[in-house]
Amino acid sequence: MNIQACTFACLLSASAFHAAAQGPLMPPGPPEPGMKTLDQVEPRIPVESVPFTITEPGSYFLTGNLELASGARAITIASDNVTLDLMGFTISGGASQGIGMNPPGGTRYRNIVVRNGTIDGFTNGLRLDHSLHGHYEDLTVRNSSSTGVLITNSTGNVLRRCIIVENESTGITLLAGAGSEISDNLILDSVIADNATHGIRVAPSGDGVIAGQTIRRCTITGNGDTGILLEAAPGGDAVLRAHRFEDNLISDNGVRGIEFRARESKIQGVQVQGNTIHGHDNAGILFSSFTSASGGVHNVRIEKNTFSWNRFNGAIRSADSNLDMTGTEIRENVLADNAVGTASGHLQITHSEANILQGNHLSGESSHGLRTSNTEGQLVVQNTVFGEPLEISDDDRHGQIIESVPIQNSAWLNFRLE
Repeated sequence: MNIQACTFACLLSASAFHAAAQGPLMPPGPPEPGMKTLDQVEPRIPVESVPFTITEPGSYFLTGNLELASGARAITIASDNVTLDLMGFTISGGASQGIGMNPPGGTRYRNIVVRNGTIDGFTNGLRLDHSLHGHYEDLTVRNSSSTGVLITNSTGNVLRRCIIVENESTGITLLAGAGSEISDNLILDSVIADNATHGIRVAPSGDGVIAGQTIRRCTITGNGDTGILLEAAPGGDAVLRAHRFEDNLISDNGVRGIEFRARESKIQGVQVQGNTIHGHDNAGILFSSFTSASGGVHNVRIEKNTFSWNRFNGAIRSADSNLDMTGTEIRENVLADNAVGTASGHLQITHSEANILQGNHLSGESSHGLRTSNTEGQLVVQNTVFGEPLEISDDDRHGQIIESVPIQNSAWLNFRLE
């Protein structure tokens, strides 16, 4: 045998060996599914009637519209780590609560998720009581005989893409009684509209504390009284602090856009930034004590907002002699056509001290563009008032008021331009 024939025979033998080692190439039967079903990944438990109480962690879902005419609660959540999907259906009725929780002994239920459906009727549509790090998303809460969403003793929750409308009292209430605290909750991308009194009310009482709430990118409109009310109840020990209101549309509420109502207590460290505040009968932002007793508002920052067509008390006003207002910064806001036809003005700060009014732009018809009186030690600089009076208290710190086209370059100047 020559060398070429030998090589060919060896290769043929090796190929036969590998083919034999691989075994049969045809599968013994049809392939089995390699992916798990949804029920295998996350077993889901149907909710087919109410009242219904969830006592175990897990994923629950509605199978259709449900109604509860009377009683305590349509669905009670009594466990950590619960997901409740309303599946686009409606829970309706006249019971005390549509969906809520009430854990024993002051403990908190963690990681609750409620989403995707409507809660219609009830005294409170949704009540978060001792909820920790929950998510409440894509819900419509309407026609409650009291508050649509009531939040008590709850921390770190997110209310997102919700519609809170046509409730017979307040849209959303955060309520902290004596010895309790609400902190670090977020209300995002939601509509709070056409509720009978306030859009959002934040109200500690006794020595209760409400701290660190964020309201961002919401539309708060058409509510009967105030868009956002911060109300520290009488008693002297309640605290409201470190809240952020950012990039919201707050418009056409019946009385005020935002009110800081300190009563005998303290409101401090609130930031109001990037909002559009428009079309209120009374004021865009009002600072008050609301009683004959003294309250305090400290270290509030109102920055880069747009105010327009806020009527009787103008865009921003503090005129309460019982209010201790210090450390507030009002900077770089645009105020146009506020207080038209009234004795008030765009921006009036009285009976306060050590605040900063800087870089605001005021235009439109009003008896007072920018006015400070009975004030002391405020810094009033770089404001521009078009065609309106600009009056600054002699006890405030301010630069020269230029009453024509500015010809000087100074960081201290205020401009009154025709």
